Amino acid sequence: FHNRPDGDLEPSAADLDVTRRLRAVGEVAGVRLLDHLLLGPRGAWSSLRLEGCLEFPVLGGEVNFPMLAASKPRVDGRAEVRPKYVNPDRPSQSWSGRGRMARWLREALAAGAELEDFLAEGQG
Repeated sequence: FHNRPDGDLEPSAADLDVTRRLRAVGEVAGVRLLDHLLLGPRGAWSSLRLEGCLEFPVLGGEVNFPMLAASKPRVDGRAEVRPKYVNPDRPSQSWSGRGRMARWLREALAAGAELEDFLAEGQG
């Protein structure tokens, strides 16, 4: 894992490259890489395995990550805000409409998309 103090938990090309390189080094040492976590402020996190960004090997069947199966932890006591906008191509990417706009949404809008195209179900 590594920290993302800016809060942007979307995996970048550099994250994918580092993960591939770590996996290759691990194979030489006989260590299997099971996931790559991006850690943000206030307990937020993202898993490259759960995002489907890379294939991760399983050891003799399904690998269980109980800490990832639970809902994302809230360490500051505030209620989690429902997403207002969702990426239809990658539903795991969302934005609540609060704070800095998500990178995937900024890029889509710059390419000519309309904000209303990304409204989550029940929004609008």
